[in-house]
Amino acid sequence: MPIRLSGIASGLDTEAMVKELMSAQKMKLTKIDNKKIKNEWKQEKWKDLNSKIYSFYTDKLSKMRFQGSYMSKKVASSNEAKVTATGSSKLSNGTHNIQIKQLASSQYMTGASLKGDALHGDVTSTTSMSELGFVEGNTVTVNFTNTGEAKTIDITADMKVSDFVDKLKEAGVNANFDNGVSRFFISSKDSGLENAFTLSTTSAAGLDNLGLGEGATVVDAQDAIYKYNGAEFTSSTNSVNINGLNLTLKNITEGYGTAAAETVSLSVENDASGVLDMVKDFFKEYNGLIDELNKALNADSAKGYEPLTSEEKEAMTEEDVKKWEDKIKDSLLRRDSTLTNLVSSMRTALISSIELDDGTKTSLMQFGITTSMDYTEQGKFHIYGDSSDAIYSTYEDKLTKAFEEDPDKAVESLTKIFGNLYSTMQKKMAGSSISSALTFYNDKELNKLQSQYEKQYSDMEDKLATIEERYYKQFSQMEKAMSELQSKQNQLAGLLGMSTN
Repeated sequence: MPIRLSGIASGLDTEAMVKELMSAQKMKLTKIDNKKIKNEWKQEKWKDLNSKIYSFYTDKLSKMRFQGSYMSKKVASSNEAKVTATGSSKLSNGTHNIQIKQLASSQYMTGASLKGDALHGDVTSTTSMSELGFVEGNTVTVNFTNTGEAKTIDITADMKVSDFVDKLKEAGVNANFDNGVSRFFISSKDSGLENAFTLSTTSAAGLDNLGLGEGATVVDAQDAIYKYNGAEFTSSTNSVNINGLNLTLKNITEGYGTAAAETVSLSVENDASGVLDMVKDFFKEYNGLIDELNKALNADSAKGYEPLTSEEKEAMTEEDVKKWEDKIKDSLLRRDSTLTNLVSSMRTALISSIELDDGTKTSLMQFGITTSMDYTEQGKFHIYGDSSDAIYSTYEDKLTKAFEEDPDKAVESLTKIFGNLYSTMQKKMAGSSISSALTFYNDKELNKLQSQYEKQYSDMEDKLATIEERYYKQFSQMEKAMSELQSKQNQLAGLLGMSTN
């Protein structure tokens, strides 16, 4: 920055005068900056809303358009101490029989005690492997006997028992060394025969020095063996998925394989209450989303509020600054045409009638699902017979009745209605010249506008710098002229023998 000597001849504070002249010019820069800041805030607000709308679209709404979502099953076990179960939509109604011969379990190896070892005393996790006869170059291998996989552990000169335990874990088994009893405890990470293992070593000392040889206690892994409707199956875990049933095997049944074998019966039927809960949950989320969108659309005006300058912020408390900025941010989508169109389209898609395969027409109203007469709710839905709804809880539960009387027609109706909303929202977020795909707002347009504001700001900065420099040149020329005039006056006074004072 150049050093300026102002007012030498004129006695004027040219720095202050230029600053005052520029303050009016800089208002133009502030106006551009305000537009840029508010556009940034608008982008942030839209991104947040877009994320919530898209999440609703891909989660709750997407699920409602598939028939399988309405075919939830209720499964009752005759003995939950032996078997519990849930059912998928593919599961057929009726009775399913389960018998259990054995449960799946992991392999457990408990090492022999190394407490009071004749050579080393009590072995602990800090004992070196070399003290136990394992020298550098030796290996210990974990052999997974049913898969043929083998993981080799290389013994190093400075390896301790605790390091060896870590290596066992890396090899794919659970491992621990208990200092209190001086024993290794090793087990397979998962149950079933496919996870059974053995240990082997190249050390002359052998596994006995680790208590993992002949002195170790081993409980073998085993698969679950059970019968489903008379046919026998095996599983490496006790959580079994078969024919649409999700079984949890808990205990064996008596007399497996005999004529008097104990059988657990699983009764399966359609879960109408589950469908009601799913629909209620959908509209709870929909109403919450609509509330937030309407709040943005109907926010109070922030006319007269502009982003604060640094000087203005310094003169205010943090709380007051936040309130001021929140006032502006909350109003940015007030009466926004894009948001208005989206909300209106969503509501129209849900209240419209749709045609079924048999040619008849239906709507949500047929199921006792309707918007309120209270205009202040702005499109929120209510369900007749919903016990949590203070107004509509006493109305006839048409939704449950529809599923009890003709479940196929009810499913077709709702999947088509929600499918209509899904298609509507899908079109709204299609890519275009002003918006990206999977976006419900004009993000491209806002990005372009932001770039324009940034260029305008940069251009205005350059322009103001030029204007400021021109002011200084003008004052400099004035000072030069006054200095020359003063010099001539001094010369004239000298010729006339006059004092310059």
